Amino acid sequence: MSKTAMIVDDDPDFAEMAQDLLGRIGWRCVIARSGDAALELLKTESPHVVLLDLHMPGCDGFEVLRYLKSAPATRVIPVIICSITQTAKDRERAISEGAQEFLPKTKYLTELIPRLQRYLNENRTLP
Repeated sequence: MSKTAMIVDDDPDFAEMAQDLLGRIGWRCVIARSGDAALELLKTESPHVVLLDLHMPGCDGFEVLRYLKSAPATRVIPVIICSITQTAKDRERAISEGAQEFLPKTKYLTELIPRLQRYLNENRTLP
């Protein structure tokens, strides 16, 4: 059975690039174009990891992260922040609110797969 990644990003080009990258290594991807869409999708999907943009209109990535980490059913899902924003303040806030990783979009292509593999190989909290 393949692993499922939820990609939450309002940038359709980035979401499709992430889907293509993960699809090449056998991951199934579901895409939410907003935080609100992600919260709705979580009612029917149980992803193994969430790739989450921080700054989106409406419900932003921080709100989605707080929901994920507060709900018993989703608390254990690793969240990797994938954001164009690279401020120390955003990084510290995301990690303090429960994100496992903070990955700038500029390093996405080279660093995402090794980080996902680390979670799988170390049997971290991936269900």
